[in-house]
Formats: sequence, structure tokens, C-alpha cells
Amino acid sequence: MNYADEDQAAAIADLIAFAGTMIEIGGIKSRAYVQAGSQTQTASEFGLDNRENEITATIVNRRPAPSFFDSVLYKGQRYRITQMEPTGEKVLTLTCVND
Repeated sequence: MNYADEDQAAAIADLIAFAGTMIEIGGIKSRAYVQAGSQTQTASEFGLDNRENEITATIVNRRPAPSFFDSVLYKGQRYRITQMEPTGEKVLTLTCVND
């Protein structure tokens, strides 16, 4: 790991410390910087509306990387991981959609 990666991980850790929230990834609670993404609403022929919420969670990964099979719990709502984007050696950005 070089100094730029260490600086980036420290900056993200500071952001999470000031503006982070609790999130549970694969049963393990941690703090993350969560941004609300798009919200779509579609109607079915039976009159049900289906709302799809998307969130983006940025974490400093100090444990084994999560997999696409891990569920995410944020503010009492379950999400599934649709995209994982490493942003350096220790920083990981997860895009999640509600189940």
C-alpha cells in the first residue's frame, strides 16, 4: 500500500466519522457513508406499486470483502448488493437496491 492509498482511506474514515451512519453488511455492523440514490415507482396490473430505492454506501474495508450474496440492512430496510466498486486498496463503494 502506498501513501496515496493510506491518505485516501484516512480521508474516507474521517468522512465516515463525521457524517457516517450504522449499516449492517452480511450480519456485521459497521459505519458507512450512505447516499440515497434514485427512487423509481412502477405500477403493476394488479394495482400494486413497486418502489425501488437505491443507496450507495462507502466503507473502509477492514474485514474480508462482502459478497453479492450478503444482505445489507439500513434503517430497518433490507437491500441487496448490485455493484461493488473498489476505490483503492481499503475503500469500497457498494450500490444496493431494496429487496
